[in-house]
Amino acid sequence: MKHFLFISIALLVSSISALGQAKYDYVWLFGRYEEDTTSGYEFGGSRVDFNFDPPEVSRFDLPVDFDFTEISMVSDSMGMLQLYTNGCSLINHENLLIENGDSINPGEVYDEYCALGNGYPTAQSSIMLPLPGSNHIYYMFHLGVDEGLHIRHFRYTVVDMSKNNGLGAVLEKNQLVFDTLNFGQQMTAVRHANGRDWWLILPHGHTNFDSGSSNRYFKFLFSPDGIKGPTRQDIGDGWGAQYWSGQATFSPDGTKYVRLNPTQGMRMFDFDRCTGEFSNPRSIYYPNETVTACGVSFSPNSRFLYASLGDLIVQYDTWSNNIEASRVTVAVYDGFMSPLGTRFYQHMLAPNGKIYISVPFVSANVLHVIHHPNLQGLACAVEQHGLVLPTLHEWLVPNFPHFRLYDLPGSICDTLGIDTPTGEVAKTTNHAKVWPNPASHELHLSLTLPATMPATLWLFNAMGQVVQHWDLSVGQQEQSFSLAGLAEGMYFWNVESEGRPVGSGKLIITK
Repeated sequence: MKHFLFISIALLVSSISALGQAKYDYVWLFGRYEEDTTSGYEFGGSRVDFNFDPPEVSRFDLPVDFDFTEISMVSDSMGMLQLYTNGCSLINHENLLIENGDSINPGEVYDEYCALGNGYPTAQSSIMLPLPGSNHIYYMFHLGVDEGLHIRHFRYTVVDMSKNNGLGAVLEKNQLVFDTLNFGQQMTAVRHANGRDWWLILPHGHTNFDSGSSNRYFKFLFSPDGIKGPTRQDIGDGWGAQYWSGQATFSPDGTKYVRLNPTQGMRMFDFDRCTGEFSNPRSIYYPNETVTACGVSFSPNSRFLYASLGDLIVQYDTWSNNIEASRVTVAVYDGFMSPLGTRFYQHMLAPNGKIYISVPFVSANVLHVIHHPNLQGLACAVEQHGLVLPTLHEWLVPNFPHFRLYDLPGSICDTLGIDTPTGEVAKTTNHAKVWPNPASHELHLSLTLPATMPATLWLFNAMGQVVQHWDLSVGQQEQSFSLAGLAEGMYFWNVESEGRPVGSGKLIITK
């Protein structure tokens, strides 16, 4: 038994160390720059910090405008905000312009929008990634538009946050990767099967002013050597007018890709993280519904797909033999005004396992929340205007990939022997989450294991002694356990399945 405890504690320490990494998406920013004392609502920046449970929400002085614009940001591996952008400028964690961080996306559109104090007029057209193998260099990939707002340029900008005593400096700016072709928006990224590199996906698109359609996708590979590509793949139904108010995303396990917009409906593909190839194309259309803005996301276990369709949020079961027929309406807009309508727009899966949804077209100070997205139907618990922000914001959520997706064990591309962003050999994959923390009377556990896998939750005290264990119900994604009889203090938890750890962490019990 002592030998077992020694191994368990060693795994816990290793697991906690590994799981402390990859917090690049732990700080989200929203806001409006204007000051208007007559509206009754406050302008400025809103910060949502997922280093806390529940997330800590606070106000900050926003130095650039996020109005009607692209917003993206990145934290370091420990969850400390590093930099953010509105598509015009790069700002550091002290809310100061980074050295050489001005004049992002130069040209006529920059002169028309950015020079007047507005943000750059794109959506899901920039994404920030750490350079694989580095803990202080970040690449911002961004799309530039011409005077007709057609997306023509795929560029990157490199920031070294170790410069200027941690305030950062831009090393390279607006470097052209690919030009002249008409891209769609909806730029996304997913980790390569080797656990280190990234695939960036850019759809070929047509604007409202162009005719025709395209089913072409451009793929770029980002590695320690920089950005390479593109490769091209034509697959699935064509995509016509690139009406911008939609979204694209990968499932958290990287096996599925979906894009959606109001006029073209939904495209879904299977994805091979090793080869970068799409397969199994599927389309869903909405001919009987009026949709002006929409968004899309997956549940943490990658099973359920959520889509915003005007006044509705619907759920699809991607494990179903007929995905379209599995549709269930899980929310209908309740008419709430803050200060204007708060319908449903873009989605983002947060580090706490919940999905947050923005509001389209108008300023609002709320986000909608899907509390239990791993559960089917109404059990997913959509809470409209469930997160109140201290300031108004518009349109978009941050554009993050799934940072806690690592290698694909057993694939021909799993050749590096790494499972974390820092190149460490990982001892576990985080398939389990417990909450609340601290806890007092009851502990909740969510699992992302296959439904047929048995598992056990072990609880250790600070001395490494087993104080409780529970055999988990097979196939039940969320379960609860009584903490009656356990004293206040610090504990460690560990979930094992088929003899291996699949999740672990620290738990504080209070009474």
